[in-house]
Amino acid sequence: MRRASSITVLLLAALALAHPGIQGATGAAEQVLSLTGVVEFNGTLGPVSWGVPGIAVGVDGVVYMLNTSLSTVWVLNLSRSSPVSHLAWGEEWLAASVSTTVYMVSSGGEVGYAYNLGSPVTGVSWSPLGLLGASTLDRVYAIAPDRGPVWERSIGYPPVSLDWSAVSGLMAVGVLEAQRVYLLDDQGSVLGYRFLASTPVSLSWGPSGYRVAAGLDNGRLAVVDSSLAVVWARVLADNGWVRVAWGPGGLIAAGAGSGLYVLDGNGAVLDSRDLGAPVSGLSWSPDGDMLAVAAGDRLYVFTVTPPPPPTVTVTTTTTITETTTVTVTSTVTSTVTETVTSATTATTTVRETVTNTVTTTTTVTETEVVTSTVTRTETVTLPVTSTVTSTIEATTTAYETVTETLEKTVTTLATTTIVETLRETVIQTVERTVTTTYTEEPTIVTETLSIPITTTVTSYTTVTETISTERVTVEPVLGLLLLIALLVLLRRRLKL
Repeated sequence: MRRASSITVLLLAALALAHPGIQGATGAAEQVLSLTGVVEFNGTLGPVSWGVPGIAVGVDGVVYMLNTSLSTVWVLNLSRSSPVSHLAWGEEWLAASVSTTVYMVSSGGEVGYAYNLGSPVTGVSWSPLGLLGASTLDRVYAIAPDRGPVWERSIGYPPVSLDWSAVSGLMAVGVLEAQRVYLLDDQGSVLGYRFLASTPVSLSWGPSGYRVAAGLDNGRLAVVDSSLAVVWARVLADNGWVRVAWGPGGLIAAGAGSGLYVLDGNGAVLDSRDLGAPVSGLSWSPDGDMLAVAAGDRLYVFTVTPPPPPTVTVTTTTTITETTTVTVTSTVTSTVTETVTSATTATTTVRETVTNTVTTTTTVTETEVVTSTVTRTETVTLPVTSTVTSTIEATTTAYETVTETLEKTVTTLATTTIVETLRETVIQTVERTVTTTYTEEPTIVTETLSIPITTTVTSYTTVTETISTERVTVEPVLGLLLLIALLVLLRRRLKL
């Protein structure tokens, strides 16, 4: 058994001076990876698994357990002839494979169970229900730690990689020869497969549980969703294996040759390092803030700081038109004097003057409309995600022309909106099939709230009423007739 004293902890400052290969990528605008510490071993490192108890790393046939301070907690020697090929922390057990055997190791470093699967183990991963998924060169297993295999399936091609989603329960299996990635349900039934034109030697599900990253054996990295469609693909090296680990925070760590890359969920490279030796293992801390990387005889631990998302400023101009109606009522009073003269003649002539005063009131309503326009401009900063999708379907050379049309709306602060359309054609020729999806910047939106102008029209009808007064004029003839009548009456009385 190797001793803990064979491990040397290197200080960050000394390593940065003596090992320039760990510096950031040339021209990187902002560093995502910050080296926290390095541990050097006497042997070649293999897989790495970071669980709640700490960091487990395989060195030849030995498993070392380190705490977050990179101090050795325990050492377990599993084989003197075969290296540790895979490590995976579960809730209770650390699964470690050596050759054809899978071991269940406790957090204290003791072997609880061991199962010989009869063929070299090519992958291990835990399910949401606490079963261990294990692939060998002839079949796929679901293993209960205390009971052994629960079910086993043959896909028809040699499995070389496996990852079981802890969220969706889907199992991804990469196979040799057919260059496919298969999707299985939690009972091992095959749901379908995707041809990737190269062998998926490393698989890792994303935090959503419905996208899986596949590291291929030709220097490429591809992401496939649960519908078996290739979301995007990225060339990291000219050739060689790509090892991949998708972190809880959504960032993807990939090792291609001696290069370490950190990518976002859309395939954009955020940071990179040249570690000077082939990357053999990758593992994120449970909270996704740190990354452990094995390369050569050293274990590197980085702090990962995701860059802030890009933003776009959206300016919204709102024009409010307010209409105020003012009603003015004025009253005009006019006085008309009417004189009517009538004469009554009896014995004497009497003249009577009658004066009538007519008052006419006229009401005039005037409506005054006052319109005021208020313009309010608000600026909001929103995150923007640009998605670049590229798909590799085969090894043949294909060319595609991508044309994009940009439309821009320019709005003035007045009530008139000027719309300018800028059309730009971008032609790109690539030597693979590329599907590019862009998230366009939100256009400027002008919202106009208009209150209709109300015009009040008041109409009046003037009614003229004519009052006619008729008077009777007593003429002198009438008086004479009356007198004669009186005399006739008096004569008759006298005869009597």
